[in-house]
Amino acid sequence: KNLVKQTWLVTQYRVGQMGQLMQVNDSLKFISVANYTYNSFASTYSLYPTGSVYNLTLNYTPWGNLSGSINDYNLSAGSILGNKFTDISNGTSNGSEYYLWIKKIN
Repeated sequence: KNLVKQTWLVTQYRVGQMGQLMQVNDSLKFISVANYTYNSFASTYSLYPTGSVYNLTLNYTPWGNLSGSINDYNLSAGSILGNKFTDISNGTSNGSEYYLWIKKIN
């Protein structure tokens, strides 16, 4: 599985389990197996299998370097509905949790 040449849209996010849902319209364009743009800002990402799911890490998002688990359905359906991502940025000790809604647009 890979995301190369796909464009996804972050439509909503929530900070923590009880945070308010915030609407956004942020584009993720996956250029290669390691490079993507977040709203045209060039950065890196990784997608690799870990057991029965995939780990997706998006570096340099507005919320930091986010890492979370997605499954085959998320990839094939092009829909991530409120999956939990954790900020793994260096120097971040609070491990802030973000829940993201992302859909594939092409």
